[in-house]
Amino acid sequence: MNLILESLKLLAILLAPFVIFTIAIHLLERLIQLRLAERFGWRSVLWTGWLGTPIHELSHAFMCRVFQHRVDEIALFEPDRQSGRLGFVRHSFQTGNWFQELGTFFIGIAPLIGGSVVLVALLWLFYPNAIDGAYAVAQSSEAAPLQQLGQIMTVVVKEIFTGANVATGRFWLFVYFVLCVGGHMAPSPSDYEGASRGVYFLGGG
Repeated sequence: MNLILESLKLLAILLAPFVIFTIAIHLLERLIQLRLAERFGWRSVLWTGWLGTPIHELSHAFMCRVFQHRVDEIALFEPDRQSGRLGFVRHSFQTGNWFQELGTFFIGIAPLIGGSVVLVALLWLFYPNAIDGAYAVAQSSEAAPLQQLGQIMTVVVKEIFTGANVATGRFWLFVYFVLCVGGHMAPSPSDYEGASRGVYFLGGG
């Protein structure tokens, strides 16, 4: 049991920098999307949605399976200009089933989890040394959690943002993929609404 808890703690520490980094990227990308939409029209936001939206929706669908929700309909990438929606997952569950009720929370926040996992995979694919460095710090550091998180982020940033890397096409391709995933991993208002049901259920409502 202790081994499982330690493994989960290590995973959380490794994922945390990417969640923080992605939130910052997401805010920046939303600003860029607004400017592009103003200048070039609504379809300009699709330059990242083609990749980020399917990951977002597949994350929802995966958690639906985990918590035994029925997936009634799914559109991985189906842009709708009128609603602003790029994709969707419609699911249903048995009201009163504690496991499925609890699942509404995890289904709602699933894009944050799925997006973080994909970002780690991208980092491993493009810059495996950054993953190795982060893992080494997570295993060896005896600092407090926040300090340890700072150490991991420092290692990752130093490994990626070097003069030699910035001069390569691989770096800019990596940045573009990060923008695609990070720009669409934030839950939508309807996702948060669904997740709130799970929180309400946990609170005994």
